[in-house]
Amino acid sequence: MSRLIQDVRYTLRTMGKAPGFTAVVVLTLALGVAANTAIFSVVNALLLRPLPYPDSDRLVMVWQDLRARGGPIDEWATPGNYVDWRADTRVFEGLAAMSRWAASISGDGLQASPLVGEQVTASYFDVLGVAPALGRTFTPQEDVPHAPRVAIISHDLWTSRFGGDPSVIGRTAMLSGEPHEIVGVMPAGFRPGVLPNAVVWRPLRLNVAQPSRGLVVLRVVARLRDGLSMPQAASALSGLAKQLEREHPDANRAAGIYVVRLQDRIVGDVRPALLVLLGAVAFVLLIACVNVANLLLARASRRSREMAVRIALGAGRGRVVRQLLTESLLLAAIGGGAGIVLAQWAVSGLLAMAPPGLPRMDGVRLDGTVLLFVLALIVVTGILFGLAPAWHASRGDVTPALNE
Repeated sequence: MSRLIQDVRYTLRTMGKAPGFTAVVVLTLALGVAANTAIFSVVNALLLRPLPYPDSDRLVMVWQDLRARGGPIDEWATPGNYVDWRADTRVFEGLAAMSRWAASISGDGLQASPLVGEQVTASYFDVLGVAPALGRTFTPQEDVPHAPRVAIISHDLWTSRFGGDPSVIGRTAMLSGEPHEIVGVMPAGFRPGVLPNAVVWRPLRLNVAQPSRGLVVLRVVARLRDGLSMPQAASALSGLAKQLEREHPDANRAAGIYVVRLQDRIVGDVRPALLVLLGAVAFVLLIACVNVANLLLARASRRSREMAVRIALGAGRGRVVRQLLTESLLLAAIGGGAGIVLAQWAVSGLLAMAPPGLPRMDGVRLDGTVLLFVLALIVVTGILFGLAPAWHASRGDVTPALNE
């Protein structure tokens, strides 16, 4: 440890004697680290961080697969298919359906305001595994035709429209011109996976006794049974699809059942672009490392007499390599620290420039995972650009340099 402290002190003195060189190296590394940190923070939020639901890897979307009859994989389903899928308990622990609801809220002397809402089955919040912050979720008795209208609101709507009043539970609100009893308030930060900007929900009130098999109006989210893999689920659903084709040949002719993880459904469109962008900024950092390595090689040539004296006084070549690697790692650490500061501004810029509707952007931040990534980046880059100069300085005959 004492030798490490000596190496760090010596490195700081050396850096202080060459402030211009130090500034160029630190700035070069800071720009490369900042770009990689900013893009990785987006990749982490959208692709790596699990959805904010319990056992989110078991949440899937269930789609109609019409490729066998020349159609697409259609993420919408008929009410009849939803009822049939729900009846099969071998694959799914729970199943829920939803449809978009162009809602509005009025009353209290205020002008009617448009809202983004969803009509959902009573099982919706149970399938996601999210409990309300206030009140309760829907009951099966409320999810039938002609049942009294009830609603659940988001935390944002609760605070903006109702002032965060806890007594809102049980109150009546005019939604889309109909009175609805508010029975629950969702927790702050709750964003449903399929329609993340929804702020109000009411029961779908589907007629399960006589479901329509011609209207493709529902999206279906499900929770796989614990321990069931995606290939196993696909195999079981293939058998179910053939059974439904026999029972309802007109509606399910050559219609398969396709499952996709909810997280893949949310970020599937942006995954390729993000991975390409991450590869591009990694290449920029590699170029920065090559440039810094060239600078250090040129500097090592000027320090050849210094290294020759150190070796002549008894320093082993391993000791010289460790000293020079300490210098490169310290430079990388300072550049990485500056890069984190720049990355904060870069992340703010990315959020400001992000197109509307991009999923999960509210979770983009420099969290612990991103900081661990930066730490690994600092160590790798420090070794990467420091190893060649250290090897160059420690090899060869020191006699010519000593003779000078």
